[in-house]
Amino acid sequence: MTRRTFTLIFILVIALRLIYINVPPLWYDENFTLILARLPLDQMIRATMGDVHPPLWYLIEWAIYHIAPAAPAWFVRVPALLFSIAALWYFVRVTRTLEINPKVQTAAFTLMAVLPFQLWYAQEGRMYAMLEFLVLFTLAAALERKHLMLFIGSLGLLFTQNYGPFYMAAIALVLLTREKFYSYQWEMSTMTCAGVLWLPWFMVVQQQMDDITGRYWIMDKSLGAVLIIIYKLFHTAAMPSAFFFASYAVTFAAVILGVIAIIRSRHPERLTVAIMAFVPLLIAWIVSQVWQPVILFRPLIGISPFLYLVVSWGLSWQYAQEVDHEQSN
Repeated sequence: MTRRTFTLIFILVIALRLIYINVPPLWYDENFTLILARLPLDQMIRATMGDVHPPLWYLIEWAIYHIAPAAPAWFVRVPALLFSIAALWYFVRVTRTLEINPKVQTAAFTLMAVLPFQLWYAQEGRMYAMLEFLVLFTLAAALERKHLMLFIGSLGLLFTQNYGPFYMAAIALVLLTREKFYSYQWEMSTMTCAGVLWLPWFMVVQQQMDDITGRYWIMDKSLGAVLIIIYKLFHTAAMPSAFFFASYAVTFAAVILGVIAIIRSRHPERLTVAIMAFVPLLIAWIVSQVWQPVILFRPLIGISPFLYLVVSWGLSWQYAQEVDHEQSN
């Protein structure tokens, strides 16, 4: 991707994420965030322990509210806006580290810039845009062997959303499958240290999940639900009903073509892309089968950049084959 192309798309990214951010009224979960942010710190932590999410997002919102208590209610969405923009920057960084060919990079970056799913969570006062950023930040740190960044990113993942361990497992698997795994021992140790610090909160998570056993509103754990989740990571619920069938057909045709293209590719990083695109979803589905339903599309926002890479790989198949052939020679 050229600097000019990146700049033009990035301007579009910012414009699309700013438009109407202050217009829709806060919905239930956003109001819940605002209520917690207004509490004294000790009460906010106790309230978080009674919720189903870790405390990092609420701590950020708490700090912002107590710095600027007169800010309008919609200001609760500003951190998500900033994390969404930062996620796009880190997405480019990851694709360059993986040496993804420029046309695939540009196509995936454009999808991430304009798809309804991305725009929605860039303007929602919840932790999902931050989760997406932290997945990319932590993977970049692992690939670049930047241990302090990796430690910070790992802690951030674990204390942002209960899907954090699923992404940590996927990143660890990426390191396990790379050439000369022994050279990544420090990275694995860094992630383990973050996991040890998370263990006290894991005890809270266990209690939270015991409290909601059989009473949580996530119920569907079928393979059909998995397909719907993949679809929503592109469109969320933004598609008019008249176009449902066509949008499903186009989305899954693009995903299938991308999977075939990656399987047939000779690119050395194709396995990394596949792991990050599908392993967290697979883990969530397995946990739902053997324990209790936990599968939900919103926390899987962290796989969406890699799904866009898969689709872009398929759309740029012929070009990617030519580049892979040149790299293999």
